[in-house]
Amino acid sequence: MNKQAAHKKKIMDEIVANDFAALNGSIIRIMGNVLGPGWQKGSDLMMAFRDKEESELYFSLDYLQQCDAIAVRDAETKEPVEIYDFELEEIQIRLTADGIKLLMVRKKDELIEI
Repeated sequence: MNKQAAHKKKIMDEIVANDFAALNGSIIRIMGNVLGPGWQKGSDLMMAFRDKEESELYFSLDYLQQCDAIAVRDAETKEPVEIYDFELEEIQIRLTADGIKLLMVRKKDELIEI
């Protein structure tokens, strides 16, 4: 790979990472400022991000769950679940204490742009 191609790849990788961080931050802000406290339907979040592919949303939600910014549970059983195991209509989500710290800018994460 020549220098120009390597430079283009690096720039594209940075753009993808920046988009991911921005979406993660948007999810945190929507959950905290628009949907409000407590458990919310996963499908409500999808409505807020109609312009995004569902796969992008799942990727971000999975990251947020793995870093303990959000909690996810089955809407019917109320048992904790992994985001990828369910459809958004079947789950409820909420910010955790760490998610609230991120929202209030008391905690930082390089992949969550608040």
